[in-house]
Amino acid sequence: MSTEENNPVVIPESGMNFGPFRPERLFYIEKSEAFQRLGSGYSTAEFICLDRQGRMCLVEAKTSISNPESAEDFRNNMQQIEKKFTDSYQLFLTCHLGRRSKRSMGDQILHLDMASTQVRFMLVIKNHKKEWLIHINETLNRNMRKTLKMWNIDIRVLNEDGAKELGLVQ
Repeated sequence: MSTEENNPVVIPESGMNFGPFRPERLFYIEKSEAFQRLGSGYSTAEFICLDRQGRMCLVEAKTSISNPESAEDFRNNMQQIEKKFTDSYQLFLTCHLGRRSKRSMGDQILHLDMASTQVRFMLVIKNHKKEWLIHINETLNRNMRKTLKMWNIDIRVLNEDGAKELGLVQ
């Protein structure tokens, strides 16, 4: 790896700066060759990183979410986020298995033992009150229960402050 590739990566997204991440602990899935080659009809979360505990975190960032009282808008928002999580996880797995380009994967992510690695889907909403996060978390857990159970994945919904506490956001 060149020294440029060893420089920490900061990902500006939804008005927040995620990182800095060591490149070997990052898969910038949104910018990856594998995603770009899929063409239209697929969606993706922003990136995958390894957190401080070695969990694989698939991160989606939003500036805001529809008010749950606006049922149709909220349902559409949740469906889009669910699709991003499932499409991104499937794309990650196809890359990890070598069925698509691994070129953008950091070495530590590339060599993860997926049988023992804990996976977490993380939604980070910039301008959101902490007490509003619970309903979104419950909705995503309910709507994605089969996928979460099958793959033994958990979901966390955070605001910017919560993401800062975990070291995801500067």
